[in-house]
Amino acid sequence: MRGQLARTVAGLLACCGTSAALGQDSVALTPGGNDALSSYDASSQRVRYAVDLTPVNTSWSNPILVGPLMKASRDIDPMFRTQIVGSIAASSNLALNTVFASKAFSVWSTPGAGVHPTANSASGSVNSAGFRVQFGVAQSDFSLSPSNAVGAVVGREAGNFNRLLVERVVGAASRGASASQDSSTVSLGAIDALGTMAVRADAFNAPTSLVTRLLGDNILRINTTLRGAGVNTLSASGGTNTASDAGASTFVVSNETNPTNTPTMVFGGGSSPFALVYDFAGRFRAGSTTANLTSTTGHLPPGILGHRGNPSFTLATPLVTAVGGNLGTMASIAATSSGAIPNRLMAFGLNAGAAGAPPVVTPSSSRNFQLPTPITSSAGGFTGNFAGTAVFNQYLSQTSWRGGNGQVGIGTTTSGQLVLAAVANDAAAGSYVAVVTANSPSNQSWDVAAHAGMPVKSGPGGAAIGALSASNLQLSAPSVDRSGNVFFIGSWQPNVGPAATGVFRSARTGAGYQLELLLTTGQQIAGANSGRNYTISQLTLSDSNSLASGTMFSGSMIQERDPLTSGSTARSIRSFGGLVISAVITYDNGGTPEAYDTVLFVGPQEGIDCVADFNGGGVGVQDIFDFLNAWFQGLPATDINLSGASDIQDIFDFLNAWFAGC
Repeated sequence: MRGQLARTVAGLLACCGTSAALGQDSVALTPGGNDALSSYDASSQRVRYAVDLTPVNTSWSNPILVGPLMKASRDIDPMFRTQIVGSIAASSNLALNTVFASKAFSVWSTPGAGVHPTANSASGSVNSAGFRVQFGVAQSDFSLSPSNAVGAVVGREAGNFNRLLVERVVGAASRGASASQDSSTVSLGAIDALGTMAVRADAFNAPTSLVTRLLGDNILRINTTLRGAGVNTLSASGGTNTASDAGASTFVVSNETNPTNTPTMVFGGGSSPFALVYDFAGRFRAGSTTANLTSTTGHLPPGILGHRGNPSFTLATPLVTAVGGNLGTMASIAATSSGAIPNRLMAFGLNAGAAGAPPVVTPSSSRNFQLPTPITSSAGGFTGNFAGTAVFNQYLSQTSWRGGNGQVGIGTTTSGQLVLAAVANDAAAGSYVAVVTANSPSNQSWDVAAHAGMPVKSGPGGAAIGALSASNLQLSAPSVDRSGNVFFIGSWQPNVGPAATGVFRSARTGAGYQLELLLTTGQQIAGANSGRNYTISQLTLSDSNSLASGTMFSGSMIQERDPLTSGSTARSIRSFGGLVISAVITYDNGGTPEAYDTVLFVGPQEGIDCVADFNGGGVGVQDIFDFLNAWFQGLPATDINLSGASDIQDIFDFLNAWFAGC
């Protein structure tokens, strides 16, 4: 569906709570102290602050911006500053030109500054009554027993591309106070651009003796713009599940015995956001309340018994799923039977439902794609799945219940083809990112975007500055943009220095996929607000026995681009809106190390690429044919003037750029 999220959102609700509080690029006034926020303090339920992003160059000398958006919640154990980031999510889309009652955001640029009553010195403030661009970011965090879901609405004002204004809200907490018992365990699923989160909750960590412990499996929508000043806990009373902040919390699934995965979600036009849920009965479920929740197995393609892992969602409607589809596309790992190895990826389209009703599976849109035997890299140097035993198995362990979403990266090429990516594992070749590109089930091609020993380049076709780990390669789940590029976190070995973990973009080029390093552990960045340098000490990738819930998943990407950045070619760094990354960063606070678990924002700098080079092969006559072919199909890539719709003006603007040579 074109322009899925309304381009102008006026009168965004002015919310409860007025405190402007602690920024996330900050250090304690006393070096080595702790200025992380508690999830249980009334003054910390809603905080507002500015994050000024730092310019950094990638290994291809592409300009990107980096900054810590949110710190994890303060740990109740004084041995640790913060809890562990459990899962992260970003809205895949943007809201443009939002308007709201004026709010104050704290801002500073000196060490120790902030508004924490004891850990920081005083800060200044700036006021805003609307954002040129707005998106949502969320995290869950946890320690031994406590868990929380924290969301944020993040905006850019006109005239200051490098500054993000953040309104951070504790959506739900497993306990009402630091010394209380847990009545629930809260896990993050997704967030939309207006700040509504979809979360999963059960009573995993709640004592069985606690009479108010949450009942069964649950999915909730939590509207952060409506959150009050008190802690929002989830519990049961008289056999019914409740939220203490009922005005901001809506149960979509309540007290069910059938296990559910963490949910994703879609903004439903003028109605409530809808949670999109998989469960262990093989059903796809959609709804905004328990009353309108629907269930179906009609999302499964012919020959597929069931999905595996958590759902991935994009607002894009690629050619292969757009059989009447107008809302978006979902994807996941799939298997043909209960005993079969999960060696397939599936995708299906979504249609908007009737007014106020949940979305429905687009008829005849479900597709499945089997990992080929063998699979080779078009860039050369790799062949996998010789024996046909490779599996997509990143859905195992805790990720079904803790997130993130989902294990399959889902995007498009610039010409509208479906692109799915997932990590395959086989005994001979190890782990690798397998990618399928398709116009139809019979017209598909497979490639490899990352594999053991794959060189990390200094530029497209450039010299190698290192390589992905040659043995025991560890890879996150991938994200895919709408130009077919694949993003992931992986272990690598630089040519100089110790083994490290990096954030990579595998760019889709005419010579196959090529690796660009965006960030790496050991990298030092200047904190624009804290006035202190911080080192990326850890990029979350794996835990003791599986993929970590806090690493990158499909939902880590903002696919829609800021209108002030336009990447017209697949390999442009401006082909995505941003990523959110879980990291441990260690500040050098006047010679004293000070480490925090954080969510980093990584995104392109402001700038417009050459729109005339539509197919990425240099400006030529073929660009005209490719553009017009895509325009007649109504593909989003042809909205080159970023008006929100592909219309006749885009043709004139494209031809003007083409005759000008750019």
